[in-house]
Amino acid sequence: MPTDQSIEESTSGDLIDRAETGIRVLFTLLFFLIARVAEAVLGIVIVFGVLYTLITQHEPSPAVRRFSQRVLAYLVEIARYLTYNDDEAPFPFREFPPEPD
Repeated sequence: MPTDQSIEESTSGDLIDRAETGIRVLFTLLFFLIARVAEAVLGIVIVFGVLYTLITQHEPSPAVRRFSQRVLAYLVEIARYLTYNDDEAPFPFREFPPEPD
């Protein structure tokens, strides 16, 4: 695990171009909004799963569970981008994340 000093050393000399920063700010706002939509979709899937389970007394289908796993993976990718832990913008700028193992 990196120490505070190693983080400061690795970032202290890295200057980011203002144009790149402006683009990153716009992408940050865009992905912040996309994350809210993805959270709403996940909330709908959760409510559907709970209602389905209450009515049928069976778990939701594997397809529903796989979809929710992929939405969760997408939210993690967005969070990594928003917190500068990943420089590559998430979907739609790269493939939608696969289902985690």
